[in-house]
Parts: sequence; C-alpha cells; structure tokens
Amino acid sequence: MSSWAQAGDDEPSESSKPRSQVDVVGSVNLSRSTVWDSPRATSAVMRDELRVRPPRMTGDTLELEDGVTVQRPSYNSALPSLRGLGDARVLLVVDGIRLNTTTTSSLPSGLSNLNLVDPYLLESVEVVRGPGLSSYGSDGLGGTVSLRTRRPVAIVGANLEINAGTRLSYSSYDQAFGGSLSGGGRWGRFSAETAFSARHFNDLNGGYRSGAVPLSAYSDGGLYLGASADTGRGTVLLVYQGSRQYDGLRSERSQPQDLYLLTELARDLTYIRYNGSFEVGDSSVDVTATAAYQRLNEQAARTQVSVDRVDRLTSRDDVLSLSANVRADLGRGGRLAAGLDGYFDFVSSSAEQASIGGFALGRSTPEWMRYPGGSAAHNFALFVVDEIDLEQLFRGEPSERPGRIKALISGRVGGNVLIVGADDRLSRLFSSQRKALDRRVDPSVVYAGSFHLRYEFVPGAMLVAGFMTGTRPVSLDDQARLDAGRPGMLLPTENLLLGESAYSGEAGVRLAYSRIETSLNYAVTYLKNPLALTTVSVGGSGCYPTMDGRCVEQLLGRRNEDSALLHSVEASFRLNLFSDLHILGALNYTYGDVKLAGKNDATEPMWRVPPLMGLGALQLRRPRSILSLAEVGARAAMSQRRLASQDRLDPTICPTGPTLCDGSPWFVMTYLRGSLRLSRQIYLSGVLENLSNDTYRIYGSGVPGPGLGAHLALEGNL
Repeated sequence: MSSWAQAGDDEPSESSKPRSQVDVVGSVNLSRSTVWDSPRATSAVMRDELRVRPPRMTGDTLELEDGVTVQRPSYNSALPSLRGLGDARVLLVVDGIRLNTTTTSSLPSGLSNLNLVDPYLLESVEVVRGPGLSSYGSDGLGGTVSLRTRRPVAIVGANLEINAGTRLSYSSYDQAFGGSLSGGGRWGRFSAETAFSARHFNDLNGGYRSGAVPLSAYSDGGLYLGASADTGRGTVLLVYQGSRQYDGLRSERSQPQDLYLLTELARDLTYIRYNGSFEVGDSSVDVTATAAYQRLNEQAARTQVSVDRVDRLTSRDDVLSLSANVRADLGRGGRLAAGLDGYFDFVSSSAEQASIGGFALGRSTPEWMRYPGGSAAHNFALFVVDEIDLEQLFRGEPSERPGRIKALISGRVGGNVLIVGADDRLSRLFSSQRKALDRRVDPSVVYAGSFHLRYEFVPGAMLVAGFMTGTRPVSLDDQARLDAGRPGMLLPTENLLLGESAYSGEAGVRLAYSRIETSLNYAVTYLKNPLALTTVSVGGSGCYPTMDGRCVEQLLGRRNEDSALLHSVEASFRLNLFSDLHILGALNYTYGDVKLAGKNDATEPMWRVPPLMGLGALQLRRPRSILSLAEVGARAAMSQRRLASQDRLDPTICPTGPTLCDGSPWFVMTYLRGSLRLSRQIYLSGVLENLSNDTYRIYGSGVPGPGLGAHLALEGNL
C-alpha cells in the first residue's frame, strides 16, 4: 500500500505526480532511483509516511505493506514473512549492516527481531521481495527488509545549526506510554546527533473474546549517538545504536506454571563508515568502506513451578563485520557496483539453575546451554551489480527515453565456515544413549544472483520479469541449538545439515497514470533442502526422563526435506477519485507444498505460509494542509486450514496443541486514522484500532491483535 512514497512538505502533492521519488534499497541498483524504475518488486515507507502513521514498534511499519505479513510470536517481537517465507529466510538490514546472524532461527524465535531497532530512529523502511539481493548477502530467500536510521550530515563551511525534537505516544489498548528526545547540530565540517527513547507496554487487550492477555507487558528503549566529519576527501561517520527490551514474556513458549521470560534482550551496534567520491577519467567513482561491531545478547528465565526450578539462560553473539564497495557510471556499460564483505560471529552461552524461592543457590548447568562453547561462524563474499540501459548499450548513444528498456544483473559468491564447538550436552542429559561430539568445522559455498528486465512500452506502463537465486547456509542455531520449552525440547543435530537454496522467477506489470497507480506480480519459488522441525526419540523414548522417573518434554530435532514449491501473487492499486481523495487496496497470497524426504514423493503444505490477506482504505491526503491525512480502512485475512506437520508442533499456529488444531480463522479489522499538521514542526497523529473490538490473530502469531483502542502520537521539532 505504501509502494508509492508520499510527498513531503516541500514537494507538490502526491496526486499531482504519478511517480513519487524514493531512495530504494541501495543494493537494487546502488543509485538514486524510484520504486517505479526498479526492475525488481520493491516498496518503501519513507519518513513522511512514518510521520503521519508513526509506529509504536518497528514491526508496525510493515503492517500496511502489500506482500508483507508481520508475524508476532510474542507481543514484544516481530518477524516479517515475504512470499510465504519468514524467520531466518528474510534478511534484515540496518544501515547496510545485517541484523541476521548465525543465531537467527528458522523457527519463530532466536535473537533476530525487527523490534530490536528503535522505531524513533527510522528514516525509511524498504522491502525487496525474492532472493538474490547480491550486495547484502544470500540469506534472504523470501526477501530483504532494509531499515535506514537517522545520521548526522557534515557540510564544509556550514554555519552553526542546532536542532532538537521530541515524540510522545500513548495507546489505550495496552495502556502504553512512550517518548523520545533528540538533538544535534552542525558547525563547519562537523555534525553530531543524539537520541534517547523509552517505552512501557502493559498487558494487551485483545478484543472482547480475549480480554487482557496475561503477562504480555514489557519495557524497551534505545540510545543513539552519531558524529560525522567532512575530511575534504570524503566523509567519516561514527554511529552507536543501543536497544534494550526488559521482561518480555515468550507467550508462545509459556503455559500455566511454566513461564519463559526474556529478562533482557539487548542489541548494540557501533560502526564507522567512510564515503568518498573520486574522478577517474571522465567518470565519478563513489567508494564506501564500513567496519562494524554488533552484539546481540539474550538473558532468559524459565520458571517451572511444579518442580520448584528456575533455569537462567544467557546467549550472546558478537559479530565483527567489514565491507567495502565502489560504484561508477560506465556509460554504455551501465551503473556498476562491486564490493566485498565479511561477517565473523563468535557465540557464547551459559546456564544455571536455582530454586524459585531462592533457598537453593544457583549452580552452573552446562548441559542446558543453548549453544556449545567455542562456536563461531564466518561468512565472506564478493558481489557485483550492474544496471544497464539496453537502448544506450546497443545504439551507442542515449535514447530519447532513458531507461525505457533496462536490465539489472547481479551476482555474489563466497564461503561460509560454521564451527560447532565440542559438545557434551546430550551425553550429560542422556548419559546412556548419546556420546559427546568433537569440535566440527563445516565449510560451504554461498552464492546469490539475479537477472531482471524492465520494459516501459508506453509512458506510464511497464512489464518486468526476472530470475533470482540464493542460498542460506546452515546456521549454528539450525545445527546445534538445545532448548527446552513449549512445544518440547529441541535437540542439536548430530549429522551435518544441508544449507537451503532458492530459485525464483517473477513477472509483473505496473501502471502509473494521472489517476491510477497499480502493480501486479506473480512469483514462483523452488526451495531446495528446506529445514524442517520434526519429532525424534532417544533410546526409543520420545521425551526427556526426569530423576523421579517422569517423562516430560517431547523431543524435537531438525532435518532437511527434499524441496518446496511456492506460488505467490501480489497486487496493489491507488485510484485518485478527485482532488486529494484516494482509494487504496492490496492483496497477497502464497500457496506452497513440500516434498518430504524419504517418503516416496509424499507432499504436505509448506509450513507457516499465511493465507490470502488484503487491505483497503479510503484516504484523504493533503500534505500541506492542517488535516494532512484522514483515512478509513480495513485489513482482512481468509482462514488458513492447510497445515503441515510442523505447523501442528508450532504453538503460534496451534496454541491448543496438535490434536485439536484447525489453523487460524478469518478476520476483518477496521480502523480510522488521521494526522494534523499543526505547523511545519508539529504533527499530531492518531489511529482508532479495531472498531468492532473483535478478537483476531495474524497467522503465525502467538498473541491476538489489539482490541478497540486508540494510539496517539505527538511529534515536535525545532
């Protein structure tokens, strides 16, 4: 729905220009371009749109994007799903740096969480659908979500400038308060920015059939520091981003008398980046180099009342990343970008056990560590991207309509080395059945690539088509995670798993005339060796025996299925009725099947694939007026009854257990939204959610959506 960016204060109204300028994900063509111009299926939510519909959490920014489903395993987490693939199969990027790590899970859990990025820092959120986005990595088999945050901009000779801003928000359906303070300045060749935010969410009201969702409250906040300097030969940028979440219950992993609480979830990112432009012959060459350090840390407590036990678990991933790329306009050779990057993960875990009342001192329990000590993963690759005007290439001179026939070609190749430390956890837990595993090193080749064509046969109408491929190497979480909790105990895999590969084709049509903008895309994706969750047994037993002889926690493991085939359709439109009144709409649907390994070509539905979903709205958009936005709309989803065996083990889909599960019911959620531009510096925005106060749940989410309530946000800048 936001594939077309909204006009800013200093631009003409959106209705007067059929192609709104946006800065699309840099890795699509690595140049200033438009969503319209990109040969790939892309969309973007820009700063002006974030102002009139301000997000409470970062995951909210994608809720109205066509082709995107935001699944919430728990209230404090958000995982986007693109073309039926989610979790670790969607690549998350922050300022060009991957948020995904080797601890990012292909299950609805792990350290990757869109809400770990502070929503008050966002300048844009950009989505590229499908695999093969070569310059960011090969992990995004479903697509890539790129988040761009604020940054100071140094300008040589600038006079002293000071800025400050504040945001306040309140929502009634969870009695949540949030706010931020920011400030900065520019002087001479230096610039600096800082921001601080804090939010507290109380228990969510999930509608009249749900009421308050117990223990869904949590708190979070963020700190940002940035400075830049113009050296005369380029700019140097130094940034720190820190995010924290406290006391967020993992509702999909909890049940009465067995609670799984994330006492702290932390993300720290520090990076230094150099940008420079140099003249080489008759061409300008842009150079970018980045060094970054990222820390992801999870502290969890599992409280089991029936056995008077608290397990305190800590998992940490330290990631060092280095990247460099060059961009140049080669004339007939196109706009070329090439570079290299490397990500080096070092993972550690610890576990201890104590009584609930604290009468017994905590003792170290290494057998319950999530990952074995000494584990790491290192990924490195080279990439190249070239965007070519085919008419100029073959004619030898620019055409009258530059870019009418355009090709986008990209490729990436590199390696991944997974190091699994010596592991005796299962030999401690199942002493008579399992042996300790020696340190293992698993090298693999990673690759990604794409070829797309764009043909604008008449002004305002175009055809696009392309082929994409990419890989997702086996992560430490896939291979060696040990985790106890609903729906069972996940065991590390003794045999080496195979990485996943995707091969995808897409074709679409886009129209942009004075009164209508529309797009329609079809994509088919073949997924090789998809990783699946399955039940296993140890010594003939399918559960974990306790000291008193009881049998608890069904045992789960990972395995590669043979393949999966997914068909996806995405459609959106915007119709200008008159003046600044628009009708908006979008639909997305994916149908997928999995061919099971070793079962004589048996198939079943692909897991965690959302049903047919859509949205529609009547919108009045007047960026320069006091009433800058007024909108009434609805989001809807059909029921999803096509369940895989893995879905029945998933408590976000089958909260009542596999036996009684019949999937997710359909829903229609209506809302009212508005934004007042009180001055050039002050905006008041609000939304009235779920007018019918019905209880609904997005497929793959462990909590219902908000019931009837309002969210208000006030933004002021100096």
